[in-house]
Amino acid sequence: MKFAFIAKHRPIWPVAWMCAALGVSRSGFHAWYTRQPSQRTRDDEAILSKAHASFVARMKPVPMCSITSSASTIRRGGTRPWAISALSSSKTEPN
Repeated sequence: MKFAFIAKHRPIWPVAWMCAALGVSRSGFHAWYTRQPSQRTRDDEAILSKAHASFVARMKPVPMCSITSSASTIRRGGTRPWAISALSSSKTEPN
């Protein structure tokens, strides 16, 4: 976490000053900063990108015709949310 903080704030404060303030070595920070990402990090990024793509694919807009047909069905006395629950629990429909 200290190295990530230093990397994030490099443009604001000198690296040597932050390393001294946080009690880490400059050589340790530079070794961490130039190291390639680990296999675990690469795997996590791959899973994250697949999850994001799946989420975006499911966020398709609902066609307006299905919204209006659902509304007209409800106005005509069609399926109501409480009617479905009433059928399953043997209660009468509210007035």
